[in-house]
Amino acid sequence: MHFIGLIRNVLIFISLTIFGIIQAQSSPNVTLLAHINNYSPTDYNDCWGYTAPDGREYALLGVENGTSILDITDTDNVYEVTFISSANSIWKDIKTYQHYAYVVTESSGGMQIIDLSNLPASASVVATYAGFSTSHNIYIDEANAMLYAEGSFNEPVRAISLADPLNPVQTSFFGIECHDMYARDNIVYVAEGGQGSFAIYDLTDNQNPVLLKRQFVPNGGYVHNAWLSDDGNYLLTTEETSGKTIKYWDVGNPNAITLLSEYLGPDGLAHNAHIKGDYGYVSHYGDGLEIIDLTDPTNISRAGWYDTYPGAGGSFVGAWGAFPFFASGKVLISDISTGLYVVFFEGAVESYLLQDIMIDDSQGNGNNQADFGESVDFTVSVLNNTPDSFTGVWATIQTSDPSVTVQTDSAWFGDFNANTVTFARTAFSIDISVDASDHSVSFDFVLQNSAGVIWQSPLPLAIHAPNLELFDFTVTELSGNGNNSFDPGESAEIFVKLKNSGSASAGDVSALLGTNDAYINITQMQSTFGMIGAGQVRSNGASKFVIEASPVTPSGHPAELVLTASEVRNGQPVYYSLPFTVIVGKPDIYIWDVDGNHSTGPVLQSLLSSAGLTFTYQDQSGLLAQDLTGYKAAFICLGTYSNNHVLTGQEAQVFVNYLNTGGNVYMEGGDTWAYDGATNLHTMFNINGITDGSGDLGNIAGIPGTFTENMIFSYSGDNNFIDHLSALGNAFAIFKNQSPDYFTAIANDAGTYRTIGASFEFAGLHDGNTATATLLDSILAFFEVGAAPPSNTPPQVLDLPEFRFASGEQFVMDLDGFVTDAESDTGEINWEYYFPNKNNGKHNFGKNDSITISIDSISHRITVAAVGAYHNEPNGVPVVLVAVDPQGLADRDTTQITVLAPTGIEDDGGELPADFALKQNYPNPFNPQTRIPFSVPESAEVRLEVFNMLGQKVRVLVDGQRPAGSYEMVWDGRDEQGGVLPSGIYFYRLAARGDRKYVAVRTMLLMK
Repeated sequence: MHFIGLIRNVLIFISLTIFGIIQAQSSPNVTLLAHINNYSPTDYNDCWGYTAPDGREYALLGVENGTSILDITDTDNVYEVTFISSANSIWKDIKTYQHYAYVVTESSGGMQIIDLSNLPASASVVATYAGFSTSHNIYIDEANAMLYAEGSFNEPVRAISLADPLNPVQTSFFGIECHDMYARDNIVYVAEGGQGSFAIYDLTDNQNPVLLKRQFVPNGGYVHNAWLSDDGNYLLTTEETSGKTIKYWDVGNPNAITLLSEYLGPDGLAHNAHIKGDYGYVSHYGDGLEIIDLTDPTNISRAGWYDTYPGAGGSFVGAWGAFPFFASGKVLISDISTGLYVVFFEGAVESYLLQDIMIDDSQGNGNNQADFGESVDFTVSVLNNTPDSFTGVWATIQTSDPSVTVQTDSAWFGDFNANTVTFARTAFSIDISVDASDHSVSFDFVLQNSAGVIWQSPLPLAIHAPNLELFDFTVTELSGNGNNSFDPGESAEIFVKLKNSGSASAGDVSALLGTNDAYINITQMQSTFGMIGAGQVRSNGASKFVIEASPVTPSGHPAELVLTASEVRNGQPVYYSLPFTVIVGKPDIYIWDVDGNHSTGPVLQSLLSSAGLTFTYQDQSGLLAQDLTGYKAAFICLGTYSNNHVLTGQEAQVFVNYLNTGGNVYMEGGDTWAYDGATNLHTMFNINGITDGSGDLGNIAGIPGTFTENMIFSYSGDNNFIDHLSALGNAFAIFKNQSPDYFTAIANDAGTYRTIGASFEFAGLHDGNTATATLLDSILAFFEVGAAPPSNTPPQVLDLPEFRFASGEQFVMDLDGFVTDAESDTGEINWEYYFPNKNNGKHNFGKNDSITISIDSISHRITVAAVGAYHNEPNGVPVVLVAVDPQGLADRDTTQITVLAPTGIEDDGGELPADFALKQNYPNPFNPQTRIPFSVPESAEVRLEVFNMLGQKVRVLVDGQRPAGSYEMVWDGRDEQGGVLPSGIYFYRLAARGDRKYVAVRTMLLMK
């Protein structure tokens, strides 16, 4: 509620004087239970409710200078438990999570967190969140522990984690404008106020909100709030504008939202809407509570009402808030001038209500919660909220959840009395699997006696387990040209942060890094993290991963890596596959998003990804890159008032240097062209900022004869007070506002560089006759930037043999037999090589020890020679051979150079092995194949087998007599029938019987 001023207080005084003796009116099916007006003439605002574990019901009533907490369990004896003072404000919002109430105002003081666990004795403020000072509305997605707050009038949404209820942490800031919001299952419905729209966002990744749909309301007023139906298919919205209807929308498919029905209350000024079951509960300023029948979505209608305001209404007075969510059928109404009303509506009654689940895990860790790998007993209490009593009641549970085995599926309640909370006298028991995920199990809960089923309901039980996520990673140049970029031919360290988003600690966390990328070689693939507590983040700072990029890697190449993390539960590992991408060299596009609202930046990321282009995204949380050489284009997002960024001379110089090397820059900002001070970068756009503008930006149209011809967009950016522009020199306008007529974007071709400057926000454009993706394509075409996906398939290097020869000799081989390529003749392939530990093409071991390689460019014959290298590398030297086709696509294979002792010098132990040995496979992790080395010192019957995690044999690699020697078998990740096996841990076992017996087992990781 924003349109309230001094006039409102006068209206209230007059109304109370004239109409104070008039009784409130209601429909026959809505009954007044209690009316409380303890703080008159102080204004009231919103209300919320809380049901304690013991079944007592409380009203949380917003008062201008605080929060009144009232026990309404007995409506004949309603009393105030306590009053919590707050900053003085006519706007207040209240929501609950667990046993806490969260209270915000539009004055100051941040967000109060009130502990309700001591009710009915007391309640008190136990913490204050200072991440914001003011907020008009909040909502809590309780199942996902996320609080959403409107910053203040006209601001976007703050997403705030309540993983620790007393220490909220903001995770993101999203949207264009928010007045109120509703959230469920990580989907947020935002009422966008003056924008005349509501938006649907996906917050599954609460750090990276995704806009699913923005829906404009036909002839919309001030879109005030939205509430989702219980089945998630419909949305009820209000507009807080006189004469605007309550609207009911089909939102089951966000891409095909449909307005189904409308309702206008007698007063015509709705405030807040809520939905419970088949009814909507709407607080009207002049009509009090309006109850809407939603059973026919195409024809919603009035089902009941209670008018709290004693006058005729017609302004921002009367009922502010409502709360229909008590199981008892009690409904709260908060009236601005006359306080709290408790009414009864039969349609709000829940006949039975699960009250509490009490857990006994004394056979486990004894923390009174259901953890992975535990056997748990639990009892249930249920509120019978009906006038009927039952005898001989028992309950049964069942679930299809694979992580839970029900051992005892029934519990005895005995007598089930009316209007009473009854506890089960016996317990259910379940076993929880060791590898259970962090989630809520839903049991089918059925109450019955000898007469049949009394009631059935889902019964949720939280299962506590770790859940590892890739929280963040950084790539740091380790060796190379020193430009702080991971470029082709260089090595880099990868610093990884893992987050345990689960509700139980993860023990002995470790990780393996793997890749199938032809250009990437991993030289340090294993790292440890130790224990990661619930909600904690830990890094691999002491054991970073190390990777190398082939010298022939295309610049901007996105290398796909997979982190296989594991945590140990009861001695058993649980694995997580966490993919991420590392860019080798400079990506195509650099995005510098210093708009405080981050409006355009995320939109550009999505469109560029769809176009197959790579990018670097940098917001104000990091440093502006100082060298943009190599990027095809840069996008600067400065934003609009009051969240705009004013470009400094030092920042501008970075982009000036880039343009002077032939770059391309797009820059948008509502005030940067006329209002803010110009920099030397601005002069390179050939734009004249004519005037600061006056809030009149509406529809914009492309200019005929330019690359925006026939493009038309409506505009709803963060602010429509934007600079008016004109072109200088050879620059030309590409967009103009249609009414009034002025230019909003200018393009400039300076010959050696190109620029586009705009005063609107790209993200504020809405499709008229074209799409924003088409506009971005046109901008990139003007910059002569485009994705260039390869038109052919990469070559494939087959398994190279080991290069094995004596020191002082040469190894010569034809490489053409070890490569295939669908589009190219093998004679067109160019071969490269490098050592993982390279030094100018040689592998140096000591003063006189070296290995050299030469490849004939025509015959593709490789020659490998060595001098003395066997002294320091008795186990061989890894070398990578890379085949590059004419279009620059490549594949590689790693093999070993093993240098034997020259004639006359005896190698340690001779060439035959002295003992049985089963060595570690390589590569590991692997995909699609790996090598398994083993040795037998004497003639023996040998059997080499592969088993899965269940101990089932999947492949026999060797079965028969083998003479003494060293062997190496290749496994291609397939079973005996040739079927491709899934990712996971596998065991390989060597059993040999000669004069001696030998058995050994090792593990390996197949990673797809």
